[in-house]
Amino acid sequence: MTFVSTYHERNLKNLAQLGDNTKMSAVTWYAWLIANEIDVLIYETVRTLETQKGYLASGKILNFKIISYRWTSLRFCSCRWKRNFVEWIR
Repeated sequence: MTFVSTYHERNLKNLAQLGDNTKMSAVTWYAWLIANEIDVLIYETVRTLETQKGYLASGKILNFKIISYRWTSLRFCSCRWKRNFVEWIR
């Protein structure tokens, strides 16, 4: 049976929002996760100016350098995995 991530469709939608270079690396990383049956949720990939300002106001980030109005970021959390954490980080 082929492993399918719990949030596979949502993850693909979020990966599609990334810039070309970042997307290529992220899709390779995501394919590795699937091959190793590591279940993740990718919950944020693009930040707007308003989101970045909110993070600054709440103390989640310490500085605010405006480079563009869209930032590529890849935020994820693990759901569960087949192997234990020590094996996963090796």
